[in-house]
Amino acid sequence: MATFEIKWNQTLFVVDLTPQEYNVMTVKDLKLRCQTLAQLKPDYYKLLAHGALLKEDDKLIKEYKIATGSKVILMGCKVKQVYTHTYIRGKINTLYVETCVITGTHAKGGCTY
Repeated sequence: MATFEIKWNQTLFVVDLTPQEYNVMTVKDLKLRCQTLAQLKPDYYKLLAHGALLKEDDKLIKEYKIATGSKVILMGCKVKQVYTHTYIRGKINTLYVETCVITGTHAKGGCTY
């Protein structure tokens, strides 16, 4: 059994994996788990472990030395949905834009989108 923590702002999420799950879990799988836990889209956050950015989605988490007792940092932001309307030649065009709302202690670099 592998148990590690994911820290996001002031929140700690505990991840418990069976040996079988641990042996096959990729960074992408971990990002999907984080998406469920923190309700964030993977495009709007980064994961760090042992000082390294987990940027290769196909790499196994054990290749990044994530194991029992490890702490993974989730740096990210919530997404705010913004609708803007423009008036062009008699038509109203609606543009849907996602903007980053910076949260918590990562306001100076956790989100650069």
